Amino acid sequence: MLGYAPALLAAVLLAFTLISLAAGAENTRRSMGVLITSVYLLTTWHYIKQAYGVARVGAAYAGIKLTKTEADVLRYGLYPLWFLGAAQVLVKTASYRLAGFRVGFALIPGEALPVLRTLALIAAVPIVIALGSAARRHHRFPPSALLAPYAAAFLWLGLPTNAVLTLLLLAPFHALQYLAVGHRAEIAIAGETEKDLRWWANIFVGAACGGLLLSRWVPNLLDAHLHRSGGPMLFAAAFFVFLNLHHYLIDAAIWRSSGGLIKAMGRKPGASAAPIPPPALVAT
Repeated sequence: MLGYAPALLAAVLLAFTLISLAAGAENTRRSMGVLITSVYLLTTWHYIKQAYGVARVGAAYAGIKLTKTEADVLRYGLYPLWFLGAAQVLVKTASYRLAGFRVGFALIPGEALPVLRTLALIAAVPIVIALGSAARRHHRFPPSALLAPYAAAFLWLGLPTNAVLTLLLLAPFHALQYLAVGHRAEIAIAGETEKDLRWWANIFVGAACGGLLLSRWVPNLLDAHLHRSGGPMLFAAAFFVFLNLHHYLIDAAIWRSSGGLIKAMGRKPGASAAPIPPPALVAT
């Protein structure tokens, strides 16, 4: 999946871009707008899935076993937040643009947003009850790796205090979820190889340079030379769609409960790489 799906996605977007250049970017405004909108609809979905996965791994680290009912509540209780996030680009009053393309569909009346926000906040009640039930059964307070993903999700999606703060802090909180549970996997995987610090540094530097190349320099260069004056930034939009959907595909693959990353999280540093049950069932 990590090889074929991104290659297929890249091929589709390349074909779409070439057709757009031949037919004129103005004729593809709506099609590209649909692709960009799909990215925004999947952003919150991807976030809540990871929040649930991190919470399950965090619970396993602390030795907290959840019942099926508790796990279902923690999993599906975040869905109203996704509905709320998706509605931001689905309300009739929304007017968003990216690289000259219109984003969103006018499907939901603006009055629905407060209702969806209320439902999302109400969904916090069964989550609190499920966490309390698990804590009472284990006679201990839930660990921060279990609580933090839910607190962050409801704070920055259900009760956004400020649009700028939401933009600046949601992404770092999202990244911290990885750090909260992934460090043990990184150590375990690194301990099974003979790679030194210099090798890992090259990987990070290469990833940073590759990211800048694909997200900024290449699309800007192509749009500067190939896009029509006054038209939308076709290559910037295509690269935006590819990088984000590629991100979601990678997460869907590596965060599966049967994946090597999740299994590595259950190994202590220096332990054998023999197959062991994953620390938690992580749904993606």
